[in-house]
Amino acid sequence: MITINIKIDLFHDNPLYSESRKSWNAVLTLKTIPRLSTDGPTGQKFIGEWMSPSSYIGKEMTGKYLIKRISNWDKNERGRDGEFYDQRLQNPVGWFFDSRSSTSPFLDLYQFFPGVNPNKSGFGMLDYKPQIISSGVEWSQA
Repeated sequence: MITINIKIDLFHDNPLYSESRKSWNAVLTLKTIPRLSTDGPTGQKFIGEWMSPSSYIGKEMTGKYLIKRISNWDKNERGRDGEFYDQRLQNPVGWFFDSRSSTSPFLDLYQFFPGVNPNKSGFGMLDYKPQIISSGVEWSQA
């Protein structure tokens, strides 16, 4: 098992919150580490399992994830405005799923390949809370 520390920064768009920005620390434990999944018609998906006691990491305390490469990022393609994409969005990407996110991940961790570099850290996005307008995360392998 590998432990990932996640710092979550939440920006609320709700006047009921006393602060528009809050930060939390969460722990994400990877129960299994899958191989890198591949794309295309003959691509294979290799699935791992995660768990976390944090209410901000998934609906349940456990779920599935996969690690893959996004091919157009490897080509360093430019966006519509001619600028390069956000440099924090780099391969490989960990996509995390729970019961609310069976087709689209609720958590993306960039530059994510656990176990390869034990001191690795990176950027990510948490993407399923409707009252939150932006939710970046910073992750580091413990």
